[in-house]
Amino acid sequence: MSNPWDMNDPFDSPCETCGERGCLGFHEQKWRVNPLTAVVAVVIVVALLAGSIGFFLGARGNQKTVEIAPPSSTSETSTVPVQITAEESLMLNSVNAERAKESLSALTWCPALARSATEHSKDMAAQNYFEHEDLDGGQVSDRALAQGYEYQTVGENIAVGQRSVEEVMVAWMNSPGHRANIMKPEYRHFGSGVATGDFKGQESIYWTQNFGAGGSCN
Repeated sequence: MSNPWDMNDPFDSPCETCGERGCLGFHEQKWRVNPLTAVVAVVIVVALLAGSIGFFLGARGNQKTVEIAPPSSTSETSTVPVQITAEESLMLNSVNAERAKESLSALTWCPALARSATEHSKDMAAQNYFEHEDLDGGQVSDRALAQGYEYQTVGENIAVGQRSVEEVMVAWMNSPGHRANIMKPEYRHFGSGVATGDFKGQESIYWTQNFGAGGSCN
């Protein structure tokens, strides 16, 4: 199957990240303040200030000391391994192999981001479009939230027409905007998804990668 992507096609438009024509992806970064984290931070700061004032004033009356036991070597709760397909595993390993070349931390597989990516690939394939913004106006940030990923930062790469993980990774790594997503140090989580559908009259694979940090990977 030939690659239907034509670099000179009028469908092509400059990438919003790198400005290149033929760029197949987009990076969107939005920072969110987790309310619970903010409250905990405020409580800690207030407690530290109160303790410092009490120490310097000698106000030690009616105080109670609480000892927090160190975590035991065995935990009552076990981590359930996340099941991913061979193709998903290959995509994750390929991304982490590229990050390892720059001594960047490996990303962990995130089911919430995988669902977000898969749903976008399926939607593009079913409705025959190729954009980061879906036909309802939703962006990667909206799709991540819909899957329960309350992110601090989130990004997305998309592609269409490549026939394998190896082929699409070469395309992404040769594009500055997409490579920046894959190599972004702040990211911690990763998910990807594919779907097959018509693109310009040819059956093609729609690829989506989602990256994030700060969210819950349920």
